[in-house]
Amino acid sequence: YAAGIQEMLLQSYAGQIEVFPAIPKAWQRVSFSSMRAEGAFLVSAKQEGGLVDEIRVYAEQGGKTRVKLPFKTHVIRSQSGIKIENIGDNILEITFPK
Repeated sequence: YAAGIQEMLLQSYAGQIEVFPAIPKAWQRVSFSSMRAEGAFLVSAKQEGGLVDEIRVYAEQGGKTRVKLPFKTHVIRSQSGIKIENIGDNILEITFPK
C-alpha cells in the first residue's frame, strides 16, 4: 500500500523526476518531504489548491537529474555551484557538484 502512495506522489525513472504524477484531483493539498529518487536525490514538494507550489531537490552525492515542471511559471532558487538548464518541454536539467 505505501509503495502505491509513493508512486502517486513521486516517480523517478531514466534520470528524470516527476512530482504528483498520479494523485486524484480531489487531493487539493498534498506535500511530502525527503522522498528518495533515482540517483541519490531527495525530493520534497508541496501542492496547495490543486497547484504545485514548491519542489526542492537535494543531491546526496552530486550528479545530474532532470525535473519535469508541473507549472507554467516558476522561480528558481539555487545554491552556489548548481547548474540549472531549461532543456525544453517543461524539463529542467540540474547538475549538482560533488
